[in-house]
Amino acid sequence: MPFNSTAAAELAARCARPGDTLVRVDLIEPLPRAYRPGSIRRAGGAPIGVDEHTRPRWRDGFMAHLITVDLDDVPQLRVPGVRALALFISNATDNEAFQAGTPETELVRLTDADLAKGEWTGPAVQDPPARAYRLHPLDVPARAFYDVFDPTFDEDAVDPGLDDLHDLLVSADRIGGPVLHWSGDTYTKDFLWQFSEAVVDVNLGDAGTMYVYAATAYWNCH
Repeated sequence: MPFNSTAAAELAARCARPGDTLVRVDLIEPLPRAYRPGSIRRAGGAPIGVDEHTRPRWRDGFMAHLITVDLDDVPQLRVPGVRALALFISNATDNEAFQAGTPETELVRLTDADLAKGEWTGPAVQDPPARAYRLHPLDVPARAFYDVFDPTFDEDAVDPGLDDLHDLLVSADRIGGPVLHWSGDTYTKDFLWQFSEAVVDVNLGDAGTMYVYAATAYWNCH
């Protein structure tokens, strides 16, 4: 489905009721160009803020860079001393990173001092093609995460519009909010963001989604 932040915002507004608790998420819009040189926010391409001592390794080489999130863009994820989060994977085209706790992914926490190192200057790595992305903040009623916040919910009684918003949040490339696993996966601790191959050119199986948490990152597919 083509990205449409306006439609998402309109759906969220239709579902909102007076007194609702709102949950901030940021929808990730892939852009048909490479990121600007020096940009912290980036998908694929060479990483920023790591050198040959700090870039994660897999077996006999360096891991591929998947995505870097600038926490100034998403203050709800800010933690003291950390400016950005960069995700790496063993191999962007051939990996088995489909279980929680996999050693084939690593999330690197970058400080301002790290970022001052600039672009990667080490050996060439098979990183995915460089892509830019844009974030669209969206406040959604907490009720859209009904199976997270209310374990006793009756799915048959859910308003159809709210169900549509729930389904959007299940599949959307987004930062923030609780994770919504379509697969019945039980890992939910400290969810950060999720993305598909639309955001970065990485093998996530058949229509897969990469789920990123504070302690692990892995993908599920159909």
